[in-house]
Amino acid sequence: MQLAGLKAEWAAYRKLLSEVGNRLQKAKADFKDDLISSLNAFNDQVTGMRTDFLRNAPFAAGVEPARARELIAEYQGLARAVRTRESDMAGGLQIFSIDPPENGETTSTEKELALLEQASRTS
Repeated sequence: MQLAGLKAEWAAYRKLLSEVGNRLQKAKADFKDDLISSLNAFNDQVTGMRTDFLRNAPFAAGVEPARARELIAEYQGLARAVRTRESDMAGGLQIFSIDPPENGETTSTEKELALLEQASRTS
């Protein structure tokens, strides 16, 4: 009795495997699309932060020291948030063999913030 139904069960099992494989491929493609979209949004965020930093950072001598320290702390927080998001995306990028962005803009911002912080301590 059981042997008679084996062929039908095997066919149903193979069909199920095929359907699950198709769903898995679609899920992978959706995940990759979402990841690429997140990467593009991340790059826009990095560029926007850098532009804002260059426009509003306390480079001028006329900025009050307390205000300069506030701005420096604010931009340091933004730079940390960028690095956290970068780290969060790293695993997904690795899964799909996508190279992470260079992110030299944040590195430059971090270096300039360190210099500004050092200068604000002496004022």
